[in-house]
Amino acid sequence: MSTDWSKEDLTVYTLIYCANADVSESNVEMDYIKSKFKNSNFEELHTAYKNNSDYQSIQIITESYKNLGYDSPVELLNEMLELFKSDGNYSVLEKAFYNGIQRILKK
Repeated sequence: MSTDWSKEDLTVYTLIYCANADVSESNVEMDYIKSKFKNSNFEELHTAYKNNSDYQSIQIITESYKNLGYDSPVELLNEMLELFKSDGNYSVLEKAFYNGIQRILKK
């Protein structure tokens, strides 16, 4: 599943995916993404996320990550941690999700 996304698009999509890690997309997390990436195609990326399965989202994230030539996942992982903590509740599900994505991106 190839995309022609920029690094910002990938980050926004990944954060939208992360915001759903605990099966509840909070307004605080969505507002956080929108405020941090004001020039992004948020609505388009959110719609793309909603139209994809979990498997498709992981494939899109990993393939886009590789295609964009990231040297290290640190920047993207830090963005994820900030999002998870933005609503004051870094849940067990979010921690497990973060660990899984971390392993996938470091391959």
